[in-house]
Amino acid sequence: MKRFPAFAIIALFLASSARSPMHDRAVEVRVTTLYEACVIGTDVPPELLQAIAWVESRERDDVIGDGGQSFTRFQLYEFYHADRARLYGEYDVADVGHAGVVAARYLQDCLKAFPGDLPRGISAYNHGIAGARRGIDWRYVEQVLSRLGH
Repeated sequence: MKRFPAFAIIALFLASSARSPMHDRAVEVRVTTLYEACVIGTDVPPELLQAIAWVESRERDDVIGDGGQSFTRFQLYEFYHADRARLYGEYDVADVGHAGVVAARYLQDCLKAFPGDLPRGISAYNHGIAGARRGIDWRYVEQVLSRLGH
C-alpha cells in the first residue's frame, strides 16, 4: 500500500474542505508547499523552515548524518526521538511530512526559548536550547539568514 506524506494529506484536506461561497459544490484548490503545510499551527514562517532545511541537507530527503542518527532534510537527531514524540506526537522520521511538522514545532520552541533573539533561536535548532544558552553558532546562523536574503 502506497503511503502519502503527511503534507500531501494536509494539502488534500485543505483543498477538499475549502468551499466557495459562489457554489455549494465548488472546491477551491490552493497549492500548499511542504513548508507551508508543516508550519500550520505554529508561528514559524515557512521560509525560515525551508532555509533551515537547505542548510541542514540542501533540502535532500536521502541525507543521513551524525553517524546514522539524523535523517531527511530536517536532520532530526534520533537520540531525542522519544522526547520529541512526547512533546509533539509520535512521528516517522523517514517521512518528510512527519519530520517537517516535528521540525517546525521544535523550531518554534527554540525561537520561543529566546524571544527577540532570532540568531540564538536559529542556533538552538542545530545545537539544542542548552547549547544556544552557552553560545551562538554564528556560521550556522549566517548560512540560514543568507538563505532568507539577510
